[in-house]
Amino acid sequence: MANEIELVLALLATMTALVGLAGRVGLPSPIVLAIAGLIIGVVPGLPRVALDPDLVLLVFIPPILFEAAY
Repeated sequence: MANEIELVLALLATMTALVGLAGRVGLPSPIVLAIAGLIIGVVPGLPRVALDPDLVLLVFIPPILFEAAY
């Protein structure tokens, strides 16, 4: 459980930094996040990460819906 919390915090921090970077560069943040996800996904040697679907629904979906509402 502690490992999942660290992973979620690391992902949220990375997403926050990438959104800030996207704003400074002038690119839409979903594009930057998608490119970063693709890059992280193809890096060899990184362990496979399996997130609990309930964790994804509780942590990641609400900010996405909030952003899409405005």
